[in-house]
Amino acid sequence: MLQVVDIPGRGRHHSSYAMRHRLLAVAPLLVLIALPAFAAPPKKPAPAAAAPAPEDPQIAVHKQFLETIKSGSAKYTAKDIPGSIADFQKATQLEPRNPLGYYFLGEVHLGNNDLGQAESAWLHASQVSAEGSPGLKAKIFFVIADLRERQKRWDDAKAAWEQYTEVSSKLTDAAYPKVGPERIGMIDAMQKQDKAYEVVRQRIKEENEKKAKGIPVT
Repeated sequence: MLQVVDIPGRGRHHSSYAMRHRLLAVAPLLVLIALPAFAAPPKKPAPAAAAPAPEDPQIAVHKQFLETIKSGSAKYTAKDIPGSIADFQKATQLEPRNPLGYYFLGEVHLGNNDLGQAESAWLHASQVSAEGSPGLKAKIFFVIADLRERQKRWDDAKAAWEQYTEVSSKLTDAAYPKVGPERIGMIDAMQKQDKAYEVVRQRIKEENEKKAKGIPVT
């Protein structure tokens, strides 16, 4: 409770005046304190971020294809042959026109000594090789030619080496165009030698047959 004190020569009137003066002095401060609450407009919530544009389905499939190729390679390195084959088969299903999946699938089958499956994969790769890079196309014909040699299919091997030479001759690196003619030359020399030995083998066979029948051999 405010106590009024009489001051000689001033009285009650001065005390009331002083009180009003102090209130007037404090009033601007009260206004300044309350002003932000009433004067500042409420902040609007930040607009919600726009939803990202949906990814192109073709790009999404290609990413999955590359991840599957990477997974298959890792499993092959870890000697998980069934898992590696499954991954590369999945890759060929994701992108049937991409020769890379068939190429790796054939490599795994070759490493597993399954020449028939390797041949099937690489022949499929050769059919869609135009969709890949020239370097990959050269590798496909290289492995096919090498496979034909393993199968002793010499004429087919020479044809594959000719295809490899044609493709690799257009590349500046990552291919060896001289390999094709060298391998063809070796196959020709081997076939010529085989023909010469065939005459000898036939003569030995005939002599053995005469001996078995008791016919003198001259």
